Amino acid sequence: MPELTANDIATRTGRTFTTAQEAQVQAWIGDAIAQASPHVRALDAADLRPGAHATLAAAVARCVYNPSGLKSYSAGAVSFTAGPAAAGGNAGPVLAPADIDAIRAAYGKAPAYSVRTPSRRAYQGDDPPASALDAGGEAP
Repeated sequence: MPELTANDIATRTGRTFTTAQEAQVQAWIGDAIAQASPHVRALDAADLRPGAHATLAAAVARCVYNPSGLKSYSAGAVSFTAGPAAAGGNAGPVLAPADIDAIRAAYGKAPAYSVRTPSRRAYQGDDPPASALDAGGEAP
């Protein structure tokens, strides 16, 4: 899938951005890609896989809907509470553990936040265990 752009976010949110808003959205896209990059070495911002494209677009769209990064808001009888994926005080995109797992899955990687079975040696990075015994299973 092609590069993620401000036009993709405008389409998803149904909004038309001013030049300043478009620049802000483009900066948020860069921030989201930078947050995802340490979790997937093969992440190419110019050619995102569909699952990564959709997940990063959703993270940036959350910033468009909640640019101040509010966790909760009340005005009279109306109240709003954001989940853990709300932006922080820096008002930038936040990738929840489920987002990171979805991006890793788009590139065929194991989830980063799932519980792994203990083994006799630590599971290192994205490399598969050498044998079933290393993964905590029974030897064949």
